Amino acid sequence: MTDSLFTGLKVIDCASWIAGPAAATILSDFGADVIKIEPPVVGDPWRGRGPLPGRTVDYYWQLTSRNKRSLAIDLKDPDGIAALHRLVASADVFVTNFPLPVRDRLKLSASDLMALNPRLIYASFTAYGEEGEEAAKTGFDSTAYWARSGLMDQVRAEATTAPARSMPGMGDHPSATGLYAAIVTALYRREKTGLGGVVKSSLLQNGLWANGCAVQTRLFNEHIAHRPTREEAPNALANHYQTRDGRWFIMALFNEQRQLRGFLAAIGREDLANDLREDESHPNGTVVRRDDGLLIGYIDRFGFTASGARLVPATHSWHAICRRAYELWNNPDTDSGTS
Repeated sequence: MTDSLFTGLKVIDCASWIAGPAAATILSDFGADVIKIEPPVVGDPWRGRGPLPGRTVDYYWQLTSRNKRSLAIDLKDPDGIAALHRLVASADVFVTNFPLPVRDRLKLSASDLMALNPRLIYASFTAYGEEGEEAAKTGFDSTAYWARSGLMDQVRAEATTAPARSMPGMGDHPSATGLYAAIVTALYRREKTGLGGVVKSSLLQNGLWANGCAVQTRLFNEHIAHRPTREEAPNALANHYQTRDGRWFIMALFNEQRQLRGFLAAIGREDLANDLREDESHPNGTVVRRDDGLLIGYIDRFGFTASGARLVPATHSWHAICRRAYELWNNPDTDSGTS
């Protein structure tokens, strides 16, 4: 980033692993001065956890630890706590994901630090929130964000398929963005009132937000069924298909009144347009197919290629290829989307 919105902002990153530290990383991208607190000798446990043993560069660590200055402090030593307290006295933001009992024991709770600096934004991150029986429980994004939120159960090909494992940091990185948003909101409040404050977030809260449609459905006491198989999908135009050259793509053709007939023409099945009807009960008169199963079969048999995006220029947003991880770099759309 070339903008330095947070130049002069002093941030203490007293967290470990990914979610808490990554929130401080985003602040650093906008110019904040981030001091990373680590235990002597061993450092943050996220160091050295990269996927390629023996490599001299730890790519995972660089991703969420860039732009920071590191300071080794033994927080079990009273002199170490005193040193950290001196840093906090002039800081703007303090980020931690230490378990709540550890914070109390080390005198790093919100009440301890805000007594030293009333303008401090104390950003607290936990696995399961700060109330209830699991408030002191630790967790990872694979457990608290992925498994406990219902995402692990819902994101599977069908009800009998074994649940999938989450990717490294898959829940941590969006959770970090949520914590960053909370910090920036508190900084804006401080700008208007002069007061610091406490912001809180957790892996479970962010997982529930990511799975919010299912959560909201249950709040209305509705049943949430596992998704049917690809062949039995209720909407053939929001389904995934395999190409002749072995790739997969997903369709998202939702403006059926404008897009469907052009799509059918592109696959040489204009005759299917006669097998459509208008749903007069819908305020937008949505087009409804009589048999999605048949349409799925027609699309399967058509046999797109991976370059099939060019087949339907009139419906330019109709699909996306399932991209492989090694294809993500040196790609114009990825580069422009991450700049």
